Amino acid sequence: MKLLLDPKIQHQQQVYARTKKEKRTKSRCCESNKVYEVDVPYTETVSYYEIDLQLTCQGIQQKIDLQVQNNIELLERVIEKQISEDFQKGEKQINNYIDRFQAEFDYLLKERATREVEAPNIIAHLESQRIELSEYLNELELIEEKLNNWKPVTSGK
Repeated sequence: MKLLLDPKIQHQQQVYARTKKEKRTKSRCCESNKVYEVDVPYTETVSYYEIDLQLTCQGIQQKIDLQVQNNIELLERVIEKQISEDFQKGEKQINNYIDRFQAEFDYLLKERATREVEAPNIIAHLESQRIELSEYLNELELIEEKLNNWKPVTSGK
């Protein structure tokens, strides 16, 4: 982050009127030159910089506030995106679970329907087997009775 302080720094110049003493000589023809001092006016310019620390502090604070706001907005977008992705994953997992449950439920309903349809056929088949078994038992009882009544014929020798 580059903070420009230049606009907050004011260049100041102040001009001072001053005098200085200069030595001058006055020529005289026969006599020796006379040296004397004269006050010569001149201007002196003094430059200095004035920095308003309050303005500088406010500028820095504004930059910090702007960065904080930008970071908050970025963080909110990242969080919203992550929440959205998490909800999509959760929704997908729930839908997969519901689909598996529905498939298992449909399979059980089909099995039950198949058994209900087959039940009368199975009962009819078992009934016919019972009747046939009864007939065999009756025949067996007749054979047993005949065997019990059967006596070997012994020859009279």
